[in-house]
Amino acid sequence: MRKSVIAVIVLLTIIGLYAGLVSPWLVSAGFQSDKPFGNKYESKSCCSVPSVYANVIGAGSIIFNIATPWLRDWRTSWGASPEEIKRYLPGDELVPEPNWSYTHAIIINAPQTAVWPWIVQIGQKRAGFYSYQGLENLLGCQITNVDRTINKFQFMRPTDKIYLHPQAPPLTVRSMRRYYWFVLHGGNLVGATQATGNEITANLTWTFYLQKIDNTTTKLITRGRYAYGQGLVNSLSYGPCLIEPIAFVMERKMLEGIKRRAETSRRN
Repeated sequence: MRKSVIAVIVLLTIIGLYAGLVSPWLVSAGFQSDKPFGNKYESKSCCSVPSVYANVIGAGSIIFNIATPWLRDWRTSWGASPEEIKRYLPGDELVPEPNWSYTHAIIINAPQTAVWPWIVQIGQKRAGFYSYQGLENLLGCQITNVDRTINKFQFMRPTDKIYLHPQAPPLTVRSMRRYYWFVLHGGNLVGATQATGNEITANLTWTFYLQKIDNTTTKLITRGRYAYGQGLVNSLSYGPCLIEPIAFVMERKMLEGIKRRAETSRRN
C-alpha cells in the first residue's frame, strides 16, 4: 500500500511539473489542440486553458501507461474483439514474424464513405493525426490538425510517402483499397529480427481497415506490427517498453478524433 501511495505521489508530481513548466510555453507558442464540436468543428491556434489541460491529460496518460506494463494486454487490444485480433489484415505479410504488435478498434456511427476522407488525409504536412497536437509539436513534429477534409489529400496511391516527423524517414503506402483499407510500411531491414548489434534496423507496418457493420455504422480497425534487430538502441526505438504505451495514448486520441469528425460532418 505504501509503495502504491508513493507511486501516485511521484506520478502527480511529474504531471504537476509538466503543467507548471511546459504548459505555459505551449500556450505562449500558440500550439493547437482539439476543441469540442459545435455546429462546425474547429481546430485552431489558441491559448485557452482547456487546450493546455488536454495536453496535460495526454502527458499524464503517457506516464501512467509507461508505469503500468501489466496493462499491456488491454492496451494492445483496445476496442478490438478476440476475432479481430486474430484476423488477417492487409499488410500482415510484410512483417510475418513481429516482435510485438497491437490491434485497436473503434465503432463510428457513420458509413465507410464518411470515415474514409478523414483517415486518407492523415500525416505530417497533411491533415495531422487528430491527436494531442501540443505533445506532438513539443517533439518537433510540426503538426496541424484540420477540421475539414482537404481535396488535394484525398487521393492516395501506392509509393506515396506519409511523414510522422519532418526529420524522420517517412512511411510508404504499400497497398490500398478505397473506402476499405490502406497499409503504411516503414523500416530499413526486412527480417530485422535477424540483425545483431546496435545498428538501427526495423520493419514495421501501420494498417487502417474499415469494416462495415451496417449502412450507417463502421468499425475502424488499426494494427501496428514491429520487427526490429537486437541491441539496446533497437529495443528503445521500436520495442514495446516505450513505443507501445506512447503509441496507445496517441492512437486512441486519434481514433476518437476521427470518430468525432466523421459523425459530426455527417450530421452537418
